[in-house]
This record gives sequence, structure tokens and C-alpha cells, in this order.
Amino acid sequence: MNAIQSALLSKIAGLRHGFGTRHEPIPHAVADLWLERRPKWRQVHGAQVTEAREPHQELGDCDGIWSSAHQIPVAVQTADCVPLLFARDDGSRFAAVHAGWRGTYQEIAAAASNAMGCEKELDRWRVAIGPAIRGCCYEVSPELVAQFREKFGHLGADKFLTGPRHLDIQEINRLQLARLGFLHVEVIALCTRCTRDPDDSTRLAFFSHRHKPGEGRQWAAICRR
Repeated sequence: MNAIQSALLSKIAGLRHGFGTRHEPIPHAVADLWLERRPKWRQVHGAQVTEAREPHQELGDCDGIWSSAHQIPVAVQTADCVPLLFARDDGSRFAAVHAGWRGTYQEIAAAASNAMGCEKELDRWRVAIGPAIRGCCYEVSPELVAQFREKFGHLGADKFLTGPRHLDIQEINRLQLARLGFLHVEVIALCTRCTRDPDDSTRLAFFSHRHKPGEGRQWAAICRR
């Protein structure tokens, strides 16, 4: 399976993006800029969102990167966590966000929105929620379920608790975005733990930490051309 594109983001002129897969970890849409233009950072499963202004910029520890610069691919890597790609409808601002359970609990989607000033013009923003481990496969501790129920129960716990010990963090991020007021959100409803590659059913379509820790990761990336 090649890298996946969002129907919402594909309508924005001047942007390239993609959600990587096992077969194509770095989306082809940004591959020509990847080595010579990509900033440097370290993902730490937090909620820090940083602006990238120039190629090879050292961003430090962060789990969300936004930019308005041309030809700087911003990206996050995942292997079950939720990748989020944001873009303004004219392509002038965009972001890649990594939301594991910690980032989701800390509401990194809201942090990204605040960093880019989205709240002033939510009707102009598009968000794609990429492939991640879904409620069918994401079994966690009873204690973590209780934490999420207590903090996000007002969003509708029945929507993101798919079993006594199963969380759907894709859905929690969707609910958070809806609560923030985002009007245009697309969920790419594929589970990184169990989705098979349609071109080769003997293997999974994505790298998954739950399936095989440390085997690899795929990238979700977006840039302005």
C-alpha cells in the first residue's frame, strides 16, 4: 500500500501531503524535499507545538510542528499513535501533530490550534486524522481507561471506549476537534495494528508497535510548494 492522502487536504492548492505506510514510510509527495529541507526535532510524547521557519532548523523536543514557509516539510512519525495534519484552506499555514495517548490526554490538538491561531477562523481550517491503532486493537490498563473516562467523559465516553479496556484515540481526537469548533475533519479509519496490505495480504499495511515493537515507523508529512 502506498502512502495515503486525505480527500480534504488534497483540495488545497499548493500543498503536498501524505500518511506513510509500511511500503512507503516517507510519502512520495514530500520525498524530493525530505533530506535537504526537513527540520530536526525529537518526539517525546508530550504536547509541545513548535514553529518551523527554515530548513534544517533545530526544534528541540516537540510533538507538533507548524509552518507557513515554502518548501519545508513538517512531519511526525508514528507506529500506532495518531498523526494529525492541519491546513488552512489557502495553504498559508499547516501542521503535523503526533498524538499518542499522552499527547491526546494533554490535548495536543488544542495546543496546535492555539499555536496557529485557528480559533479566529475555524471554518477555514481542514484537519485529517491519519491511520492509528483503533478501538478494535488498543487494549490498555483499567487505570488508563478510568483516567480518560474522567477527563473526557463529557465528550461521550461511549464513543471512545470500545470495550472494558479498549480506547479509540482516533475518536477522542475527533471529539476534541469537534469540541474546539473545527468544521472540516476527515478520519482515515484504518487501524495500524490489524489492517492488511491490499497488495499483499500476508503482511500488515502499517508499522505497529503493538504488533512488533521497534520494527519501524511511518511518517505523516505536509508542506507548502
